[in-house]
Amino acid sequence: MFVFPDDAAWDDAREVVTFSVELGDYRGSCVVPRRVFHDLVGRRPTPEECVQQFHLQRTEFERIVEAKLAARELEPDASVVISMRDVRRFRR
Repeated sequence: MFVFPDDAAWDDAREVVTFSVELGDYRGSCVVPRRVFHDLVGRRPTPEECVQQFHLQRTEFERIVEAKLAARELEPDASVVISMRDVRRFRR
């Protein structure tokens, strides 16, 4: 069973929203770059707006992570990066 702790935060250095996922012994890091939120809101959002948009669409981001983990679509460091392509591909 997937567990998503309530730990979403803005990472200034990478300009991403980060959050965690747990599945059994796996504990991974997930990131959503600012450009994804830019595409979603139609302008360059502030860091606070990115975190707010994450929370508004949290369920969708979590579904994307679940699908990417099931398909083993991980980065070399075992993290999950969500792109706008992922959002379009998994949007219902």
